[in-house]
Amino acid sequence: MKKPLCIVNYAVNGLGLGHLTRLVAISREVRRLCMLAGVQHEIFFLTSSEGDALCYANGFASFKIPSKNAVRATGLSPHRYKRTAKQWIWNAVNMCNPDVLVVDTFPGGAFDELYDVLDFGQRNVFIYRAVKSDVASSKRFQSLLGGYHGIVSIGEQGAHTSVIDTVLAERTHPVGEVMIRGRDELLSRSDARAMLGLQPESLAVYCTCGGGGDSNAEDILRTYVSVAAHFPDVEFVIGSGHLYHGREYHAPNVRWSQRMMMMECFAAFDAAVGAAGFNTVNELMHASVPCVLLPQQRTYDDQFARAERIAATGAALFLRELTEENLTAALRSVIDNRTVMAEAARAAVPANAATDAAMAVLHDVIHTRVVEHSHALRRSSAYPIAIALARTTRSSEHDALMLLRRMDALIRNEIASEPSGVPDFTPLDEERFHELFALLPHHLPLQSIIAALKHISQLDGAPRNAVELVESAVRLAEEHYT
Repeated sequence: MKKPLCIVNYAVNGLGLGHLTRLVAISREVRRLCMLAGVQHEIFFLTSSEGDALCYANGFASFKIPSKNAVRATGLSPHRYKRTAKQWIWNAVNMCNPDVLVVDTFPGGAFDELYDVLDFGQRNVFIYRAVKSDVASSKRFQSLLGGYHGIVSIGEQGAHTSVIDTVLAERTHPVGEVMIRGRDELLSRSDARAMLGLQPESLAVYCTCGGGGDSNAEDILRTYVSVAAHFPDVEFVIGSGHLYHGREYHAPNVRWSQRMMMMECFAAFDAAVGAAGFNTVNELMHASVPCVLLPQQRTYDDQFARAERIAATGAALFLRELTEENLTAALRSVIDNRTVMAEAARAAVPANAATDAAMAVLHDVIHTRVVEHSHALRRSSAYPIAIALARTTRSSEHDALMLLRRMDALIRNEIASEPSGVPDFTPLDEERFHELFALLPHHLPLQSIIAALKHISQLDGAPRNAVELVESAVRLAEEHYT
């Protein structure tokens, strides 16, 4: 039996969940593209993040080692930890024997543990979110980039500031902002508010300090609660972050949440306050939530530059000094101007480029025409129709993708016979997709439709016309299901 395509993601821990979140976002799209292409696959995560539950929440298996924070907190010997962790990572990658190794932000790992791993023979892909220029331009950093076969350069607001040596240009794939959810996956405002227990008509503000791992996180969150007292008619949700373990400060109009997938509920909010990390900023902008930004000092990520760039679009206010008085005034301004600022936010991050990043990960692993066709299906108007039908029939996303793939095969079979090897893909006929989906009932599980389509397609004398075949499959599914 053919070995499934194996992809291993490696994410080290930071003060937030950014590295892991970005890899999960891309892996969700890799999984979708593989399913649409009919490619068997396995996706693993190796991580030192204390937020590894994010992998499970999105349907991925993860293997974990202690984070540097855990080592410091528990008094483990740093030397023993590095020696053990390096050996564990080498063994784990060797045992998984991946076709692709995907690494985010730190090309050599947290403590040079990837130096030898990059030579294990797999395709190496680096997810390059811009880091401070003094770090990125160093000879060591650029030398490590040379160990990667593909470099996914993630831009922000149309700009690509990642420092990349000219000799690596041919292996670089520029994409836009990558987020763990796209607009089409967010809950509606009413559903999001119901999920969080917010009143339907009240103003609501989301407050966060990222993953919650900063040493000053408790002070920041306490300030948020103090500011909430100045807005008694506004509901505040404190997103403390999965890594936060400090005290919760409560008030009548304040509630706390450690919801891991808070982005799904961003439509509930009229404004937000938060740090200026990559995920926080771009997720809020993509969800059209204007905000007050409080950039934090980081070794690699220039949050101050990001805050200035977003503030220049009119989508946010940049607060250099956090005090109760300053934040109260800034938040009041955002609330008063929220309609105009929301439009600016929406325009600042118009699309989720996770699918484009996934294409780059699969480059040279799946045939170009196959993955490009899968990408076209993912971007087509038929995709949301299939997903909506899955929700209506209480079926899974997997079923929706399998149905879309089968419908695509029916349409292509109408117009051409496939040669051996790689199919000769033609441009998508989206109107034909809509015609076929309109034939499907909304009370049958998608699995029954898929099984019926497969059965009838394999019969001698099966109709070549896609409409006739789908109609026959629906009749068969009705008979068996009822």
